[in-house]
Amino acid sequence: MKDVIFVENVIINFKLGVVIIEKDVLSSLKININKETGGVLYGFKLKENNEYVICGCTKKQNDDESSEYSFYRKDKKHFEIIKQLWLKDKTIMYLGDWHYHPAKYVNASNTDYESFKENCLSSKTNSKYMFNIITSINEIEVFIWNKKNNEMFYREKILIY
Repeated sequence: MKDVIFVENVIINFKLGVVIIEKDVLSSLKININKETGGVLYGFKLKENNEYVICGCTKKQNDDESSEYSFYRKDKKHFEIIKQLWLKDKTIMYLGDWHYHPAKYVNASNTDYESFKENCLSSKTNSKYMFNIITSINEIEVFIWNKKNNEMFYREKILIY
C-alpha cells in the first residue's frame, strides 16, 4: 500500500505495463459524501510501450442511480463525453470505471467484482486492459483487468490525505 498526497501523478508498475493516474483525476476522486457515486475513466495509451495514462473521469450524471449502498451508471452521457474527446484527436478512449464508497476504507463487494468483470467483457475500447478504481474517504484501490481473458491480475491500494 502506498501513502500519497496528491501533488503529483501516481505511477503504478504492473507486470505487463504501467498506468499513470494524473493528479487532477486523483483529486477529483477524493470525495467525502454519504452516497455512492461514480463515472468512467478515460485516457490514452502511449504508442511505444504498454504505458497507459488516465487523464480524466466523468462525474455522476442525471440518469445515474445513487444511494448509500449502490451506484448504477445508467446515463449515456458518460460515453458521449468520451466520444467527443475521441473525435478531437483519436487518442482518448474508455479505460474503465470508478466509483466511491462512503466509508473510511475501500472494501470491494462481490457486486463490484461482477460489475468489473461485466464491463471488461462488454467494453468497446482499444485498450488491452481495463482499470477500475474504488475510492473511499481514506484510500483509493486500483484494479487492473486483462481484457483478453477477463481476469483481474493486479490491484493496488493507495492511502489518501
